[in-house]
Amino acid sequence: MLESIAEGLPAGYGAGVRHNAASTRFALHADAGEFVGVDSEVADTSRAVTVTVSTGCRPLSEGVDYAPAPVVPPLGEVPDAFLDALSALQGERVYSGVEVACPDGRVARTFVADDVKGPADLGRALRDVTGGAVVVRADAGEWAYRVGEVSVVVTEGDGVARVAATISCR
Repeated sequence: MLESIAEGLPAGYGAGVRHNAASTRFALHADAGEFVGVDSEVADTSRAVTVTVSTGCRPLSEGVDYAPAPVVPPLGEVPDAFLDALSALQGERVYSGVEVACPDGRVARTFVADDVKGPADLGRALRDVTGGAVVVRADAGEWAYRVGEVSVVVTEGDGVARVAATISCR
């Protein structure tokens, strides 16, 4: 995944991915210029990746909330694929969202519903909403698929599921 991110960044960033000798830890670094860095570090067993974009002009410090501000988008902007996944899990339509402006003027959005009651069989629960989708991963506790421009990730563990959907800049 980090290699895909590195390949998607502009060539001028000099993005690269490295790993330890045992190939159990991977790291991404890119220099976006003007003191802006793009970094990530994950274990080979990671199911989620966090990418941090930081600048030396605004050093990290304690007591500052760097979490994106949640947005409450109009219902029409919530991707159907996200709502369909929630419905398939019989989850409430309670979710949060974040958005960021893309260089081309579009807006990338991510919607997340946490603490959804997990189904006994995740694959069976998602069967009707993944028809026609491009399934990227289909495991007992994690499904990832694309419906058009929307990427959906559903994870389940210990009877609790999380549904996330992203509309990217691309």
